[in-house]
Amino acid sequence: MTKETNLYKIGAASKITGVNIATLRVWENRYGVVEPIRINGTQRGFSKKDVDRISMIKQLVDAGDSISTLSKLSLEELELRMQPSVNNSQITSENSKNKIKAVAVGTRIPEVGRPSPHLAEVSVAARYELSTIMDNLSAINLDGDIIIFEIASLHAETVELIIEVLTVSEIGHAVVIYRFGSANGMKLSQLDGRIHPIQAPVFPIDIQIASNFAVNSTFGSSVNVTEEEKDHVVFSEKELWEISVMSNPIHCECPKHLSSIISSLRGFEKYSSDCEDLDEKDLILHKELEKKTSQARIIMEKALRKVIKENDIKYSTANPS
Repeated sequence: MTKETNLYKIGAASKITGVNIATLRVWENRYGVVEPIRINGTQRGFSKKDVDRISMIKQLVDAGDSISTLSKLSLEELELRMQPSVNNSQITSENSKNKIKAVAVGTRIPEVGRPSPHLAEVSVAARYELSTIMDNLSAINLDGDIIIFEIASLHAETVELIIEVLTVSEIGHAVVIYRFGSANGMKLSQLDGRIHPIQAPVFPIDIQIASNFAVNSTFGSSVNVTEEEKDHVVFSEKELWEISVMSNPIHCECPKHLSSIISSLRGFEKYSSDCEDLDEKDLILHKELEKKTSQARIIMEKALRKVIKENDIKYSTANPS
């Protein structure tokens, strides 16, 4: 949100609502869904009311309504139309939460509650100072669906701390309220789909929207882990070694070549993860390399699983006697 006018730029509006930038422009120009203010005469600036309107229209379009019909409705009419939709929406589905349990880390995080009845309530169950977390992270029992951080500036070192807190606590998501952000800090946070930064000043509804976006994917989906990756079974080192040295059970060397590729990718993935004493630019690069290498490794592991299954290859690690 811009400091001077309290307007969301188009990128922020896109992330909050889950409507991509190209679609937002079409909705504005073709259907007149909103009339954003021009910042400095050029950039689009969306008000809080605009964002609420777009968010509701997005949910109704996903539920099957026509954008041409919805674009003519007022905010009040959209809210009324939302009622039957929300009752059957993701918020009340088996895979979503009606109440999001949050841990607050910072001094100026407001009580959130449920400013919008169309979104899951956000309840702050525990509050900590950032210094307390940093001094004794391992001894603190952080339990919740999401961590809400309030920090002065978002830079690479801050993002690394947030990632460490998420890893130790095993909490899946973080909303980060920041006042100033470096380009490197923002890029590094975007590489980790668990982190959802929003710029201060914020209101309870902003935190509710961001928390629902993260936990319930109400306005979009997390880019961190796909369903395919969640179901993926990683090869052990023993499996890869056995496949690489076993006598050839089929008429090609695919299993051996694939196991060798996977081992190499795994080595480079660990190298990228373990690189230390890097400046911010190199740190961001290696985080991106680690992520891309992990994606490549998963593709190769799936290919090897397919070869093993379709050729009915037997080996002791996977098929113990």
